[in-house]
Amino acid sequence: MRHAAGDGYTAGAGSAGVALLAYHTIQAAVYGLFGAVMNGLAIQYLNLDVPWWLIALVTMAVVRALGAAGVDVGAKVLAVFVLAEISLLLAFSVVLFLKGGGSGGLVPGSSSRCRRRSTERPEWR
Repeated sequence: MRHAAGDGYTAGAGSAGVALLAYHTIQAAVYGLFGAVMNGLAIQYLNLDVPWWLIALVTMAVVRALGAAGVDVGAKVLAVFVLAEISLLLAFSVVLFLKGGGSGGLVPGSSSRCRRRSTERPEWR
């Protein structure tokens, strides 16, 4: 059986190293972004000024604990969060549908105001 020819061990190992470095850099940036966003939300809604780096470290510890607990535990926690997200989106959609959105609300047939007859020419000013 013939194998596909590649660029060699050195190029493959170098590419893997660059990919690994990029992955870790992006992961660190995401933790930092999460910490900064959660810090802003904590200040705005809880009047609590928690340093962004502390939030990032706690998040890393939670992710590590879920990883160490195994796939089963992580999947159950993820299922709870996905169920909560879908429930919130469904509730928001129902309220939006019943009460309307925007200043004009949800008015049946309101999109007909935006239509113009094909014989009308747009006014240029």
